[in-house]
Amino acid sequence: MIDFDIFEKETLKIDGFDDAIIGYGEQHSKQPLLVYSYSKICEILRERDGMTWEEADEFAQFNIANAWVGDRTPMILYNEYWHEWKDEPEMWTHYCPVEETEMEIAKGEECNWCGATEDCDWKDNESSS
Repeated sequence: MIDFDIFEKETLKIDGFDDAIIGYGEQHSKQPLLVYSYSKICEILRERDGMTWEEADEFAQFNIANAWVGDRTPMILYNEYWHEWKDEPEMWTHYCPVEETEMEIAKGEECNWCGATEDCDWKDNESSS
């Protein structure tokens, strides 16, 4: 557990990502900064917000890791777990009637637009009605 008493009240946190805090870092003569796990940030986005790994990675890079809000900006650690989810996942091909296009979806995921799964594609549902 991190002792938050060592931080000044100006210490910045990334809202909604307390579970991704893995420690704090210091530089000589500077105040400590919170350190967040990049892979945990992406995991939170995936679980809490229903994003795919690719969406979570893109969101985290653009909105969190590349954000600079001054000298108190938290640190992001790209740790040893990064390679586990960065590898290309196996995909299944799906024609989405909502988007009216064919797309690839990670195995085990459902279509974000129509809710079809690999086991029960929309064509299967359409033919049974």
